[in-house]
Amino acid sequence: MEQPNPLQVHQKLPRFSVDILRIWLSEHVHHAFPTAAQKLTLSQEANLTVLQVDNWFVNARRRILPEMISRKAKDYAVYRRCQLDVANSGEVENLELNVFFGDN
Repeated sequence: MEQPNPLQVHQKLPRFSVDILRIWLSEHVHHAFPTAAQKLTLSQEANLTVLQVDNWFVNARRRILPEMISRKAKDYAVYRRCQLDVANSGEVENLELNVFFGDN
């Protein structure tokens, strides 16, 4: 039986490392390209090599980022729809008071 090529072995990154990278990505959705200095910092925080961080971002921009953008757009659409519903119902004053004083 043929041995697998060690260069082709794919291992998942540790969960805590991915969490660190995902947080950065979610905070930089509109420009998901970390600088060299940011990659170095992320690699140290996530206990990864800079190459691993770089490769993760290449893949994340293709796989994760479109989903994040879509989710944020849907959340914003729901938020705007609620704002318009409240504005059209004439309850704007009550809404503003509830923000400061609660529903009591």
